Amino acid sequence: MNSENSIAQRLRAARRRAGFASAAAAARAFGWSEVTYRAHENGLRGIRSAVAEHYAACLNVSLAWLLTGEGRHPRRHHLDIAGEVGDGGSVRPRLRAGPPRAVFSVETPVAMSPQAIGFRIAGTALQPRYDPGDIVVCDRTGDSPRNLIGREAVVITSQGRGYLRIVRKVMRSGLVDLQSGDGHVTRAVHVAWSAAVTSVVRSRRG
Repeated sequence: MNSENSIAQRLRAARRRAGFASAAAAARAFGWSEVTYRAHENGLRGIRSAVAEHYAACLNVSLAWLLTGEGRHPRRHHLDIAGEVGDGGSVRPRLRAGPPRAVFSVETPVAMSPQAIGFRIAGTALQPRYDPGDIVVCDRTGDSPRNLIGREAVVITSQGRGYLRIVRKVMRSGLVDLQSGDGHVTRAVHVAWSAAVTSVVRSRRG
């Protein structure tokens, strides 16, 4: 079976397995036109082969499976995701002031530590360092900010705001200076939890 309707069903299934709860969430993360992608998922518009290949790469499925259903959808290891990193390196949704909890999980091509927790990049504001759909991975047990000076980390403030930042300075009081990707430094932040970025799962975009 290779009707457009079947392709649409498989596209929807692949998007859900990739951890996107809605077509809008996937379109936002990868920079796609939401209207066009939703039409493809709903079988309202044909999908050109080049576009199908792009979808397959981004959603971590084979092109043959997406187009024809042949073969099995590849079974992947799972990684818990605590949120998405948007413009300015801010994490959404808002988090509790402490170790992050999983909001959903995604399949990954390699096994991860049970303590691993991921934050998925949404949008293009952090390019060229990160592409939409990339996942920065941390250890949910966390690290002391004093051990993170000069390193990129995910931090959660005492107000539950999360950021992807470089730790620049830790004062005797324990307050922390954080640097964003554009070089701006936010000073004297009360950090409730922090962890170094230990690896990145690339999205295979394009």
